[in-house]
Formats: sequence, structure tokens, C-alpha cells
Amino acid sequence: MKSYIVEVFGKVQSVGFRPFVYNLSRQFGINGFIRNKTSSVEIFIQGEDKIIEKFLDTLKLKLPPQAVIENIYVKEITEDVKYSEFKIVESEHSQPTLLYLPADIKICNQCLEELVDPSNRRYLYPFINCTQCGPRFTIIKPLPYDRENTTMDVFRMCDECYNEYVEPSNRR
Repeated sequence: MKSYIVEVFGKVQSVGFRPFVYNLSRQFGINGFIRNKTSSVEIFIQGEDKIIEKFLDTLKLKLPPQAVIENIYVKEITEDVKYSEFKIVESEHSQPTLLYLPADIKICNQCLEELVDPSNRRYLYPFINCTQCGPRFTIIKPLPYDRENTTMDVFRMCDECYNEYVEPSNRR
């Protein structure tokens, strides 16, 4: 089993990239973690070479719709720690090297349907968005892009919204 650090630069924050990588790692049986850094997303992966190669190929080819990879750096490392699962971990505030500020994106069709459906709990909710749509740049305070680093940090999520937010397979 080998270990690699993968650093991904581009439009990879605020677009559902971490949940995408989490679900991809589960699909391929890769262990490790992913986290936002100030200028990039860092992925630590452990697995067999052939599986990691397929994982990285899929990572580059099947991105979330709003994601764009500008550069990706893969470095093999010797790591004594063995991970038994893959996790999304707390972001790391690092020295910025190149900042990619995520642009605002128009509302997606799924959110629009929820917004105008009187039976939906998000009916006419003014802050509706998901990983595929909604404001980015206009609500950011510092990077890395996490909810607590946006102007939304003052709005407490209800339990149902919070459960959606922390579930990597959910578009929220």
C-alpha cells in the first residue's frame, strides 16, 4: 500500500469538490482524507497503485459541474499512519500561493424547483443554494471556503439542514 499527497488548484472550493472526492474514495476503496487549504484542496490517499491511478483518472474526468482543475500535483510520501477510512477533515489556513476566488453562480434548476414549490420546506427561502449553485464570491470573508468563513456563519442551521450539510452524498 502506498501513500500520496495530492494538491489540487483551480475552482475546487465551494463547488462540492470535497464531497465528490469523499464519495469517489468510497467507490474505489481509498483511505485517507481531504481538506481545503487557503489556495488549494489537499487530498491524502492510501491504496494500491492501480486503484490510485484509476481514482486519479476519474477525479480529473468526472468533476462536479462547477469544478475546474487548473493544476494537480501528486507526490508519493512515506507515511507510518494507516487510515482505515476516508474523511473530510477541518480546513487548514495555509500561506496562500495562488488564490482562486469562486464566482457567483446562478440558481440551479433543482433549487429553483424547490424555491417555487409551496410544499417544499425551502419555498421562497431567500438564501437557497447547493454545491451546484448560489453565491460564492459575494458572501466570502476569508479563504478557505467553509460556511464559517462566509457571511452565512451568523445564520444557525436547523437540524435537518445541518444533517444535509454534513452528509457528503447530499448536494447541500
